[in-house]
Amino acid sequence: MTTKIIAIICTVTVLLSSCDITKRATKKTLYISADTRICNAGEFQKECMLIKWSKDQKEWNNFSDNIDGFNYEKGNEYELLVSEIKVENPPADASDLKFKLVKIISQKKGEIASITQEHKYCKELIEVRVTNDFDFNKTNLSSLNFVFHSCMSKELVADIFHNETELKSYIQNEMKTCTEYFKDTTGKEYILNETIARIKKEVDFTTQNLIVLNANFGGPPFNTIDCKIENSKIIFNVIDNHNKNGISGMALNSEWKLFKVAKNIELQKQ
Repeated sequence: MTTKIIAIICTVTVLLSSCDITKRATKKTLYISADTRICNAGEFQKECMLIKWSKDQKEWNNFSDNIDGFNYEKGNEYELLVSEIKVENPPADASDLKFKLVKIISQKKGEIASITQEHKYCKELIEVRVTNDFDFNKTNLSSLNFVFHSCMSKELVADIFHNETELKSYIQNEMKTCTEYFKDTTGKEYILNETIARIKKEVDFTTQNLIVLNANFGGPPFNTIDCKIENSKIIFNVIDNHNKNGISGMALNSEWKLFKVAKNIELQKQ
C-alpha cells in the first residue's frame, strides 16, 4: 500500500511540474538567416545565428542560445515554431529563457555574404571545411574562429603552410601573441592538437599545401576578393565595391577560409 501511495504522489508531482512548465511556455515564430555572425556570449565570443521575430523586422538580431531539438546548418534559411520557456532562478551568467523546437515550418537554401568569389583563375583552390566548434568540456574557447581570425586587423591577410610543423608554429604563435582571447584560455594543448587533427583529415601535406585567408571589410557594400595564378603563384586581390562617395554602411564583414592547393602552388605575398 505504501509503495502505491508513493507512486501516486510521484505521478501527481510530475504532472503538476509539467503543467507549471506549460504555463511558462509561449509559442513563437522564429526566422533564421542562412548566415551567421561572431557575437559576445558571456565572457567569450562565438558564432551566432541571426534571427528575426517577424517578417517585417528590418535588422537581424544575434542569437547565442540553443534551440532544443533543432540542428542549424549554415546556408539554410528557416522558419520555426518554437516554445519559449521562462526559466526560474537561472544562473547569474545564463539567460532566463530557453527555447524548444515545436516544428520546422519551412527550410530553404539562402545566401551567405561571402568575401570570396569563385573565379576561373582560382580553380586550383579547393576549400577545406572542418568542424568549427570546440568541446566545452576541454576548453573555454568556443571555436576555430579565434585560432585563425582572432587578432587579425588588416583588411586582407593570406598565409601558406607546407607542412604540419609550420601550421603548429602558426597556431602556437597566435595563442602567444593574441592575448585578447588567449590570455585566460584553458585547454591550449587540446586546441592545438584538435585543430591540426581536423585539418590533417582534409589536407595531405605530402602532396598539398594549406592556405589560410583572412579578411576584414567595412560596408555595406563590402569589398570582395578575387585571385589569379601567375607562374604557379596565387595572387589575391581586393575588389573595391564601395560607393564612389565612400562606404555606405558601418558594419564589419569578417571571414576566414581554408584552402588546399597542389604542392607546386605557392602564395605571392602582397
